[in-house]
Amino acid sequence: MEAFVMNSRRIFVLPIVLIGLVLLNGCGGGMSKYMRLAPPGTDYRPDNHQAVVIFLRPPADYPGYHNSVFELTPMEDKLVGILSEGTKVAYVTSPGEHTFMALGYRANFLKARLDGGKTYYVLLKPYFEAVKPDFTLMPAKGKDLAADRFKKSVEGCAYVENTPSSHDWAQHNAKSIEAKKRISWPEWERKPDAEKPALAPEDGI
Repeated sequence: MEAFVMNSRRIFVLPIVLIGLVLLNGCGGGMSKYMRLAPPGTDYRPDNHQAVVIFLRPPADYPGYHNSVFELTPMEDKLVGILSEGTKVAYVTSPGEHTFMALGYRANFLKARLDGGKTYYVLLKPYFEAVKPDFTLMPAKGKDLAADRFKKSVEGCAYVENTPSSHDWAQHNAKSIEAKKRISWPEWERKPDAEKPALAPEDGI
């Protein structure tokens, strides 16, 4: 994983780490102002050379808090989207191994091994860290995918897409995002594998 961690000279103190969160997590509810609703009828089904990961925040899930999701790569951290309650984003990518990061009060991570032609689902599950809710990436697996409660959560979320403004936000806050990742990644690496959420190829449908 060292491949995507930036040069050690780029270390920032905690107050700067929190700037990106403060800018993103306002008190108002609803969809992030940096995102837009996807056109009705948009088809996110992958072909055999693609995989799709759908990240979602169920309706009425800690309204007023927005959090961003990234894919970590050796060259850059790619913005997947900015989610609020009742929204979902479909991330089209290549089959193979991937690492995702969700930012809230801190950073949380998810490893994924994806098969081509499959769609995967990941819920952003809230929990409290200090005085604000944080969000961990929880992959939907097996019976979860067929459960009525899960299906209602998926259907109750609106698809949103990135805009130039969301990418501008990520670029403007790149230093605080990198610093938060640098703080949280070693803690996550020390966890036993059994405590690290992961998507396996067979989790796709």
